[in-house]
Amino acid sequence: MNSLTQHNLDLASEGALDYASLPPEALADLALQQSSPDAATSALGELTQRRVPEIVVNVAAEILQRPRWDDHLTAYAVAVLFPRDNPAGLKAMIRLLEMKPSETIAEELIDNVLSEPRLFESGEGHRFVVALARYLVDQTWREIDGERVAEVVALALP
Repeated sequence: MNSLTQHNLDLASEGALDYASLPPEALADLALQQSSPDAATSALGELTQRRVPEIVVNVAAEILQRPRWDDHLTAYAVAVLFPRDNPAGLKAMIRLLEMKPSETIAEELIDNVLSEPRLFESGEGHRFVVALARYLVDQTWREIDGERVAEVVALALP
């Protein structure tokens, strides 16, 4: 980690970091560090506000390729990646489903499916939504809206 990023992490931990003043490269470093999930999520959020789509996609994809260490950051990275790169987002979603996602991550998977239902009508997308539906109906989570689960299950039907 470069000294600028360490300095930024120190400021972030004190709640004194002005993310908007940082260049995209520093934001990418902050989003990819693994010691402060709040700083990582905030940095990724700031990156999404910039006109650097390639950096945003690369950072979100890298977060999703690493071992999961914070559910909120992971869910946000999926929310960032999927609409910007559907194929890469779907691959990440498949991997997360294989890892038995938490409720937080499962909610984001549902959001992505329901935001682009046509992408899940056939092929790899349909296989994913079938697996997601099976996973969801086996869960006892109270926070996930049953109507949204029913919509996913309906997409999974032939």
